Amino acid sequence: GAAWGSNRSGAALPEDPLAPFLHPSSRPLIQVPLEFSSLRHWCEVIGNNILAEFWHMFKEARASFTGYGTAAGDELMLENAPAEGFSQCLLLLDRQPRIAASQRVLGVGRVAVKLRGGAVRSGQ
Repeated sequence: GAAWGSNRSGAALPEDPLAPFLHPSSRPLIQVPLEFSSLRHWCEVIGNNILAEFWHMFKEARASFTGYGTAAGDELMLENAPAEGFSQCLLLLDRQPRIAASQRVLGVGRVAVKLRGGAVRSGQ
């Protein structure tokens, strides 16, 4: 059966478990059997289907806000953000998904975000 991404080395997860979410790709849903042959089989089927659903949601999602930011150390300083911060943990920067590890509301429309998924550059 299909595994978590392209990893076929026998490991249950890729080296970086966030990689499938940071580099999503289309995958078909796998029919869930009435019984699983092993824990590994369960992980492969359910993991694949979670990623298949994530891809669908990722492609169909609409932006809740559009802003701009400036890199400051290991944070991205977002301008024009929702006043209360944002509820999403996934941000799209230059068409590349990034996971928000933490956020600090700095003022109305200003949020500092620490990201996973690649270096932050000013102007994103």
